Amino acid sequence: MTSVLVSSWAFSPWRDEAATTAAARLLSDGATRLDVVRADLDDRHPREQPRPEVDDLIGRSISLPGHPVAPSTWAGIESYAAAAAGAVRAWQAAGVTWDGAYSGPAGLADHLVLALLRERAVVPGWTAHLTDSPNHLPSGRALTATVAPGPLRTACRALLDADPVSDFLGDWALAVVASRADRVVVATAALGEHLLARAGAGSRDRLADRMEVWSRPACPVTAAPGRTGESGDVRVTAQVDGDRLAQLQPVLTAYGLLPDAARPRLHLLTNVPADAAVLLRESGLEGLVSLAPDLGPAASAATAAAGDYALVLDRPRPAGLPYALGDLPEIGDHTAYGTPVILLAPQDSPLTGLPVAHHVPDQHPSAVGALFSRLAGAAVPARG
Repeated sequence: MTSVLVSSWAFSPWRDEAATTAAARLLSDGATRLDVVRADLDDRHPREQPRPEVDDLIGRSISLPGHPVAPSTWAGIESYAAAAAGAVRAWQAAGVTWDGAYSGPAGLADHLVLALLRERAVVPGWTAHLTDSPNHLPSGRALTATVAPGPLRTACRALLDADPVSDFLGDWALAVVASRADRVVVATAALGEHLLARAGAGSRDRLADRMEVWSRPACPVTAAPGRTGESGDVRVTAQVDGDRLAQLQPVLTAYGLLPDAARPRLHLLTNVPADAAVLLRESGLEGLVSLAPDLGPAASAATAAAGDYALVLDRPRPAGLPYALGDLPEIGDHTAYGTPVILLAPQDSPLTGLPVAHHVPDQHPSAVGALFSRLAGAAVPARG
């Protein structure tokens, strides 16, 4: 049996890509029992339908209230870290031990918690998982909050091999990971290169030696529905979360400029239907584009497979960077169903090297419109 202590802001039973990715990584590592510290996300996230492959492994768990979004201020991190460490200490006092530990991938506080527990020999080894830049929020805005004096800063500073390059939260979290994690899992090679460039010179070599590039595999799927060989009435489905809603604007602009005969049917799966409805109304597309709830990776990929193409939007471009550094696991979900993918991403993004059906540069409505016009009158693609 491999028992793992998990500190992951987002985790089952809540539906979030970070929770899905964390579960997939732990399963791939062969964990057989999980004791989980997570946030209570009932205020912001729906609960996932039971996932026995991970739910059956959870032994002890605690859902910390008061953190519906991942802490992004030092005060929020202090509060989360104190509650998480307190829960782990209570389990340890009851005689619980672990073979290893895992943090991430969405919360900076999780990395600090496990770094401190690792240093105090509560766990014999620790894997830190990062899927995006620690210096940016999911919206792409720079995370400019800084650390403040106090016990947590003092404890973290004692762990460091070298001073962080700044007092920003992300740089402190990266410095702690680089100095103390036994393994560092990153979503893409581009993210790994960014972290190495951002890490202090004193810990860069150690970080490089412990880094592994890993992306979530496709969610388990069944046989794909869908049509083959029919002409006309092509359907395009897109999953759009709150952070990527703005990325949809070039698509809606192009869609609104097309005549009816040149429009494929456009269907949006979203966890922010009210915001999406406002965007459609402002774009003059209310009633022309359909909306439905995003049901999670596997279910939403199945819904997209009932259409003919899956439109995948890249993550928001981080401030100061040319493109997003994270991966897009939903591409694998759609590919597993045999649904051709249309990828909207910056022209210089490494994602443009992925083997999808169509690449469209973001911020170019004319390119989106040209593709939609070609698809609208084409035969429905065969499943492959």
